Amino acid sequence: MKRLVLAVLMLSLAAPPAVAFDLFGFMKGDKKVSRVPQGDGKPATLDPAEAVAMISAFRRQNGLGPVTLNAQLSAIAARHAALMAKRDNLSHKLFGEPGFMQRMEAGGYDADVAAENVGTGYHNLDQAITGWKNSPGHRRNLLNRDVTEIGIAVAYTPKGKFHDYWALVLARKDTRRQSGPDAGPPLTGSVTFGGAVVGGTD
Repeated sequence: MKRLVLAVLMLSLAAPPAVAFDLFGFMKGDKKVSRVPQGDGKPATLDPAEAVAMISAFRRQNGLGPVTLNAQLSAIAARHAALMAKRDNLSHKLFGEPGFMQRMEAGGYDADVAAENVGTGYHNLDQAITGWKNSPGHRRNLLNRDVTEIGIAVAYTPKGKFHDYWALVLARKDTRRQSGPDAGPPLTGSVTFGGAVVGGTD
């Protein structure tokens, strides 16, 4: 069964602690996440190899295998981060944009399992990873035992309150699906938000 998992973490740059939101914008409990200091006004930078190392180390600490960087997932993450920054809006699905599953397919990645973390207000990779570790839904995605590859991106906008928009896609390719002219229809799967299955078939 294909599974897609989405999680959003939104950080306020003002004094209040960060709050995690699910796809629909409802607060996911009252768990406080560490505060993020004001940035220096410059766009955040990202070393994808460092992200792979940090996420793999976190997974190993929790008895899981490492992840590798995938160019297709990186491109999918980069397109979404850029659109969030352009619109100054944190969401898994922006107006007029395809949903996560459709973005994965359009990016040429046939996933058996896929998850997406997005966030804003982080000024560097360490803050982004730490914020995701401290948010239950994002942590679940980082520690999903079935994912093997990631793509990560950050995009900047000078307008608005948050400026830096992050997207992390974690996935595993579907190796069971036949390709070529004899391939059947795409497999369908369930989509999970914060761990609750909301639809889909085997």
